[in-house]
Amino acid sequence: MFRSASSRDERYLIVEVVCRDEGGEAYEAYLDGLPVSKAFLSEAEAVDIESKILDAIASGRLTVENRETRAKRTVASVSVRRIGRLIRVELHLDHFERHPIRRSKHVWGETSQRCGTYTPRMFPIPLWRMSQTVKEYVENGDLLDFLELLESVKPLSEERGITEFDGKTIHPISTRTIFSEFKIYSKGLVSRRRRDCRTLILLDRSLSMANPWSVWDEIPKMRIGQFLVKVIETVHFNNHVFSFGRDVREEDDPYRVKPVDGETRLDLALKEADLYSPERLIVITDGRPLYSTDVSVMEMSQECIYRLDSLARSGIKILIIMLGRDPEMLMFYEELSENPKVSLLDLSAENHGLIKMVYAISRYIYG
Repeated sequence: MFRSASSRDERYLIVEVVCRDEGGEAYEAYLDGLPVSKAFLSEAEAVDIESKILDAIASGRLTVENRETRAKRTVASVSVRRIGRLIRVELHLDHFERHPIRRSKHVWGETSQRCGTYTPRMFPIPLWRMSQTVKEYVENGDLLDFLELLESVKPLSEERGITEFDGKTIHPISTRTIFSEFKIYSKGLVSRRRRDCRTLILLDRSLSMANPWSVWDEIPKMRIGQFLVKVIETVHFNNHVFSFGRDVREEDDPYRVKPVDGETRLDLALKEADLYSPERLIVITDGRPLYSTDVSVMEMSQECIYRLDSLARSGIKILIIMLGRDPEMLMFYEELSENPKVSLLDLSAENHGLIKMVYAISRYIYG
C-alpha cells in the first residue's frame, strides 16, 4: 500500500477502510501502527485482498481504535466491495469492547485549565473551501475563473521588481510603433521577426498519469496536466503542444490526450526542442524522465537531465511541473535546481496542494 501514488507506469486503485460500531461511532484502522483510512494499491496487490486483510488482522498488524476514547476493539469479519477504481473495505467489530479509556472531548489550553473554560478546535475552513473551488475549476475546465484567481494572488509589484509609473515618464515607443511590429494570429499577437514556436509544452501521457493525484483529491493527474496546458496556452501564445509516452505526438487539444502508454520517453520529446528552438520549454510529468524496457533507464534518464541542463544554458527558460512527490522523479529533476534558467514546480497533493498549485502557477506567470 502507498499513501501517495507511485509514478510507475501502472494503474492503481484507492482502498478506503471504514470501521464503525453498532451505534455508528467511527473507529480508526491502523496497519503496522500507521493510520490507513485511505491508500493506493496496485491492481496486482488487489487480488484476493480480503484474505490478505484477514491475515493482517490475525497477525496483529491491522488493529482498530475508537477515535474518541482510543478503546481497542476486535474485528470479527470483513466485507470488501469494489466500485470502479475504489475498493471499500468495511471492518465489522465484535460486541465486546476492551478497556475503554475515556478522554475529555474538550481541548484545554493553559489559560482555560485555570478558569474552567475550554478552547474549541479551529479548522482552516477557508482553505478547504478554496481547495474545493479550485477542484471544481479543474474538473469543469473553468479556465477564465481560474485565470481570475491567478490574477488575484499574483505577487506584488515590489516582489516582481516592477517600478510603478510616476505619471511623468513617457515611453519612447508609441502604440503605432508597437503594432507595426506585430501581426494578429489565431493564438494572439505574434512578432513578425519570430514566427517560430515561442513556447513548447510537453505533456506526459504515460499510464501513471491516469492515477488519482492523491487519495483525498481523486482528480486524475492527467486532468490536472491537461488543465495546466490550457492555462499556459492562454497566457503564452504561439505555442506547440506535444505528448510523450512510448513516442511523441503533436496535439491540437490537450483534453484529447489519453494516458494509456506503458512507457515514458522524455528523451524523444526533448528532440522537438532542438527542432523548434523555443523561448520557453514546459514539461508536465509525474515521474522520472524515462521508463522503458527497450533502453537503459538510469543512463537515459540521466541523459535527459543533461540535455535539459544544456538547453537551459543555451538560453531556453525551462519549467518542470512535477505532479507528485515521487522519490525517483525528485532525485533526477532536483539536479537541475542549481540552474537559474530552470524552474521546478512541485505540485504535490500534500498540505492543500491545489492552493499551492494556484500560487506556484501565478508566481511563474506574473513573477
